Amino acid sequence: MTATERGTALHLAMQYIDFAACGDEACVNREVQRLEKKALLTKEQAAAVDSQKIVRFIESDIGKRVMQSQNVKREFKFSLLCEVEQFYPGMSPPPPPGREADRILFQGVIDCYFEENGELTVLDFKTDHVTPETLEEKTNNYTGQLTAYAKALERITGKRVKERIIYFFTLDKAIPLK
Repeated sequence: MTATERGTALHLAMQYIDFAACGDEACVNREVQRLEKKALLTKEQAAAVDSQKIVRFIESDIGKRVMQSQNVKREFKFSLLCEVEQFYPGMSPPPPPGREADRILFQGVIDCYFEENGELTVLDFKTDHVTPETLEEKTNNYTGQLTAYAKALERITGKRVKERIIYFFTLDKAIPLK
C-alpha cells in the first residue's frame, strides 16, 4: 500500500474503533479484525493499520481525555452557508443596501471532537510524514483548517471550542494550536 492508503486505513480504524475495548496491542488487533469482519476495513487496510500507533494515542494525555469524555463525536460532517468575509477578509465588497453579503458553502469533516465541562476540543488526526524539523511548518499548514472547523462547530453546537489539537501519528504527538 502507498503511504496515502496506509494513512486512510489508520483514519478509518480511528473512525470506527471502540476505544474502550483497546487497552493494549492485542485488544487493538481484535478491534481491527472486528472492523474487517464488518467490512469497515478491507483485508489490506486491516493489515496496514499500525496497532501500536493506536495504542500510543490511547495512552497519550489527549487519548485519555477522549476516553474520559462522555460526549465524543468522530467523523462529524457539516455544511454551513457563511459570509465570504469570514474566510476571505477584504475579498468581497460590502453589499449594497437591501442585499445580503456574498456567501459560500463551507463543508468539512471533523475527525473528532469531544466535550469537557461544557466546552469542546477539536482533534484532527494527521498521518503525513513529519519530522521534528518539519513539525512547526506542518502544524502551521493545518492551523487554518482547524480554526475554520472550530468556528463551524461553535456555530452548529452553540458551545465554545476551547482547544484545537493536531495529533501527528508519525511522531505520536499532540500539538495544541494557539
